Amino acid sequence: MPIDDLVQIYKQYPNLYVRLFPTQMKEMLILKDKGLKYFFDVSMPCYSGAVLDFLIQAGVTDIYLYDSLWYSLPQVSKRCKENNISIRLILNRIPSLRPDAGQDYCAPIFSPIDMDYLSQYVDTGEFDCYIGDKNEAYDWHKFNVYYKAWYINKQWLGYLNELNIELQLSIPVSSLPPNFIKRRCECGRRCSLDRKCTHCKDYINLANNLAAVGIYFDKDDGQKN
Repeated sequence: MPIDDLVQIYKQYPNLYVRLFPTQMKEMLILKDKGLKYFFDVSMPCYSGAVLDFLIQAGVTDIYLYDSLWYSLPQVSKRCKENNISIRLILNRIPSLRPDAGQDYCAPIFSPIDMDYLSQYVDTGEFDCYIGDKNEAYDWHKFNVYYKAWYINKQWLGYLNELNIELQLSIPVSSLPPNFIKRRCECGRRCSLDRKCTHCKDYINLANNLAAVGIYFDKDDGQKN
C-alpha cells in the first residue's frame, strides 16, 4: 500500500498501527517522518538491552519481548513506559530464540494463572492460531479456548503443553506454586552465571509431584486443595 494512502487513512483512524518486517527499514524511516505509528512483527523480537535501545531510537510503539529481558521484567517495563512503548506477548508460544526452549525449565513460559502478574507489564496478549505454513487460515475455535483460559478463567486444569504449542515439558498448571512466575521474571536469569540456582526446575518438579497426589492451588487465594 502506498504510504501516502496510509497517511490519509491515519487522518481518519488515528488508532492505525503499521506492522513492519525487519527488511522494511527504509519504509520505517518514511513512516517516522510522516508521523505514523509502527512496530516490527515477531520476526524481529526484542531479545536484549542493545536491541531495546535500537527499537527505542527507531521510534516503535510496540515490541515483542524475548529471552533475557523477561527475567528483568519490572525494569524493562519501566524503560518501555518511559519511552511510550507497549510490550506484546504471544501467549501460546515461547518468547525465546533458543532452539530447545520447549525443553528448557528456565524458559519464559507463561500460563493462564500468570495473567494477574503479567497484566502489570504486558500491554497486548496474542494467540497464534494460524493454520498451515503460510498462515492460510485462522482457527477461531482454538482462539476462543485460549481466550477463555487466559482472560476469563485465568486457570487451566490440564497441562500447559495443551495450550502452548512449543512446550515439551510436563507442567500441570493448577499445581504450580503461585509465586513461580514472579520470582522467575525478576531473577535476572542468574542461573546462567551461577549454576547453584535450580528454582525453575525445582518448582516444575514440585508441581508434577503435587499433581501426582491430586494437590492443586486455588487461583484466588493460593491455598492448596
